[in-house]
Amino acid sequence: MDPNFWDFLVRRGKVMRALHWLKANNKFYRDIDIDDEYYKLYLKMVRLRKTSTIHG
Repeated sequence: MDPNFWDFLVRRGKVMRALHWLKANNKFYRDIDIDDEYYKLYLKMVRLRKTSTIHG
């Protein structure tokens, strides 16, 4: 495990439901196209590099 990275598990179904909700309920998302098949190409695990923050 590399201490310079955080690993996150991405729940793709929840992300897609959130995007559909935003499209239906937020004027800034109404004009976007959401391809339900395309999201399956994304990895389940996301690795982010740690950066310093105000809190340490």
